Amino acid sequence: MSFGMIFAFLIVTAIFAVPIGGIILFQYLRASDHRKKQEVAWGTLAQQRGGRWSPARGAFGHHSMWLPGPGQGVTVAVANGVMVDAAVARECVNPGGWHTHVTAPCVAPSSNYVVHGNEGERAARVLSPDAMRWFPSLGPNATIACGGRIVTVVMPGTVLQPERIQAAIEITANLASRGPAQAAR
Repeated sequence: MSFGMIFAFLIVTAIFAVPIGGIILFQYLRASDHRKKQEVAWGTLAQQRGGRWSPARGAFGHHSMWLPGPGQGVTVAVANGVMVDAAVARECVNPGGWHTHVTAPCVAPSSNYVVHGNEGERAARVLSPDAMRWFPSLGPNATIACGGRIVTVVMPGTVLQPERIQAAIEITANLASRGPAQAAR
């Protein structure tokens, strides 16, 4: 092998491998930082509410938790994309990326509905007064979805603010235990 070929190989490696390696390292460090912050925020909440904390698996995973609640309880997890009951999936915008999901199975079958965080009047028709007091804490980009069997509150990103997670848990548990106040359609 000539010196020119070795030099060309080193140049190509430097052009492609170094930037790609840097991006992977950056993402790994960022995910690690998010997991540490998530552990503090979510771990404390799980402990306070008598729930179960599940640490992340793998280099890029996220933590999750289960909390006692109606029926089988409430699950909080982060996933890539928007995952809701299939009956209402077409009504939920999926911009891609990571989202925090707060989910609970309905104790009794419920009607299908989707309420977005910027739809305060519609939320007032669906949520009970007790759940409605938590609604503003979700933020304008949140979505509440029920396909009749599963209630899910979806919020973009890894939500680290305890008040937003608490609000999503309260709303999800409330809707899973009793269904909507009225049909939202």
